[in-house]
Amino acid sequence: MEEVTSRVTGQEEGWHRFQKELQRQMDCKLDRRELGAFREQQEERWKSLSGQLQKALQPERDDAAGIRKQLLPGFHCLSCDRPLHMLAPGP
Repeated sequence: MEEVTSRVTGQEEGWHRFQKELQRQMDCKLDRRELGAFREQQEERWKSLSGQLQKALQPERDDAAGIRKQLLPGFHCLSCDRPLHMLAPGP
């Protein structure tokens, strides 16, 4: 009987430790209200950054008839270092 009683007591203590750990982990998690506010904040930030990126990618309007762009010196292959002939990037 003593052995059975000690096993039951040990199981109860283990169960209580498990419950406390589970409660501690649940207290650390966000609830749905907090998550909703966080999501809205992230969506607003994303829209702001997207707008800034679109503005940055738009070419500046200029009244010049043409633009002279200096090209980079010749390109070389990374693996064998032979010269490569490439077209200039961009339109």
